[in-house]
Amino acid sequence: KSWAGILRMYNLLQFLPYGYFTTTKALEKDLYDVIDFNIKSQSRSSDDWSFIYEEVLDEAKELVRSLSNHTEIPLPNVGEELIDNNNTVVCEAELIWNEFNIAVTLEENIVMDGWTIFSINEEERLIETLQKRINS
Repeated sequence: KSWAGILRMYNLLQFLPYGYFTTTKALEKDLYDVIDFNIKSQSRSSDDWSFIYEEVLDEAKELVRSLSNHTEIPLPNVGEELIDNNNTVVCEAELIWNEFNIAVTLEENIVMDGWTIFSINEEERLIETLQKRINS
């Protein structure tokens, strides 16, 4: 009966925005590092950025964490190939905003006509460029 009550309560609470079940031990060990993503945003939930965080390679996780703090930045796609006009794969973009022709790769110095491509280490320039394109 106790488990049935717990499961019933979980089924009710799972749909609440920003509702989390945690343990003291896991909180002390910082195991919930993605929960704080974008909780101020009304247009999307922290689960959206959490999904992006889980999908990217480890090298991009800090960048995703930083991007998630900027509520005006739309969610990117993860892990898409960039293909040039000759249908040749130029590289794999870790993060990509097709509507702004902006991509982030793990590689340095990638150039492709019509696209602005950043490396993982260009966080400030990426955020600045995204904000400019969003506002234009």
